[in-house]
Amino acid sequence: MSLHGSIARRRAGWWSAALLCLVIMSMAGGCGAPDPLAPATPTIPPIPRPPSGSPTPFEATVPPVKAPAIGLDVGQTAPDFTIRDVTGNTVRLSDLRGRGVLLNFWATWCPPCRAEIPYLIAAQEKYGAKGIVVIGIDFGESDDQVKRFAQENGMNFRLAMDDTGEVYQTYNVRGIPTTYFIDRNGVIVAKQSGGINPALIDRVLAKIL
Repeated sequence: MSLHGSIARRRAGWWSAALLCLVIMSMAGGCGAPDPLAPATPTIPPIPRPPSGSPTPFEATVPPVKAPAIGLDVGQTAPDFTIRDVTGNTVRLSDLRGRGVLLNFWATWCPPCRAEIPYLIAAQEKYGAKGIVVIGIDFGESDDQVKRFAQENGMNFRLAMDDTGEVYQTYNVRGIPTTYFIDRNGVIVAKQSGGINPALIDRVLAKIL
């Protein structure tokens, strides 16, 4: 075999291998060892799925709101009660949730109570349409006494009768007038033993509104 023939056959073999590599590259995307400078194809792990019935990451877990303890201090929930008003209808404090309450313990024979009645009338007129309820609770007097006094003095707010004195005892009323201001959630925001005045009423009710 001549030298020239051997070289020709080697060249033909080399070109055949090169052609085969080109075909493989076009079909498989490469030939030989991978290019070390080529960016690696990122491997994306599968997204784990939460167990059946468990909340998704987008579901917020809201802890339950604990209501303040029942008591007579500011910041506590006012004790509930059920009594009647002078017209015979039931007055239940818990039924007034969602409205502010000015709860006034009074009597017709009490001079300081008489002095603050115009302020309570004005409060009912000013704040009644805004969701404030003024309630006067009497103990130890008859319906006729309270009705007659209310008519003579133009009392426009609700008057309730504590027939047994239970509400007075529950609210630890030691003297009258005594007033509790209760917000829309039934929580006491202020209380006053003794007379109140318009400035106090406006200041406290502004917190409730």
